[in-house]
Amino acid sequence: MIKIDILLSEDQISKDFLEALENNNLPEKFFYWFPLSIRAWINLCRDGAYRNYVRSHSVFQNYSAEIVSMLPPEPFELISLGAGQGTKDSFIMEHLRNQGKYLNYRPVDASQGLLEMACKSAKDKNFA
Repeated sequence: MIKIDILLSEDQISKDFLEALENNNLPEKFFYWFPLSIRAWINLCRDGAYRNYVRSHSVFQNYSAEIVSMLPPEPFELISLGAGQGTKDSFIMEHLRNQGKYLNYRPVDASQGLLEMACKSAKDKNFA
């Protein structure tokens, strides 16, 4: 079971959002708060238009086994900052499992929707 620690409540996020609008300043943390913007992000990643995502995805895909092989065998937590939908984390988790290394997955993201997707993906792949 993935343990979820809620650091900001929806109520606090809503208050922050309204305050940001009043100040005519929308921080990046709100870019992926709405379902429509989450879908836009996922579509952008899928179609290859966002080159930084394509490059970083390729690095995780090609080097996860090597990265994991350098980690100690002791139990540890994989803390993913900006986990998004968890796609890149899956490469690391798969190699951790293949190498018999214990995993406690702790995705972190400003987007509740993307965070839920990362957790569901990990659970569906039996990482949790």
